[in-house]
Amino acid sequence: MKYKIRLFKIIDPTIQSLLFLLITYCINSEEPYFVPYKPVFHILLLWQIVSTVVHFFFKKTTMLKKQRKIHLIVLLVYLVAYLIFNVLIDTKQLSDATPDGDFKYFVYTFSPVVVGLGICFWYAVLCFREIKRIIDKNQHLDF
Repeated sequence: MKYKIRLFKIIDPTIQSLLFLLITYCINSEEPYFVPYKPVFHILLLWQIVSTVVHFFFKKTTMLKKQRKIHLIVLLVYLVAYLIFNVLIDTKQLSDATPDGDFKYFVYTFSPVVVGLGICFWYAVLCFREIKRIIDKNQHLDF
């Protein structure tokens, strides 16, 4: 069982990192090959909720478990605000004339995603800190 827990703790931030890379690619992709970033962002949010819930079933309580509880509360408050924001507020665009043509920036739809990515990055840092603790603990056992 201990091996499966450690395996999950390594796979979890790996998947999160891949999703962060995919979101970055989606946001930076150009018009002919544009990939929508919102489905990937929603998958990242869902993965982090599942990850947090799975970590609550692990018996050992740590300082990071308390931080996960705080993260889950913040994430759930953010999700409620994000849903309300997307339903009630119309999409607004800022446009800027560039030599390549008009550049349109969706202000009200992209800003909450940036806040959400910050919250997701916070959780990814928690996961990497936990991996560091596992590695440090294993190195101390070898000597």
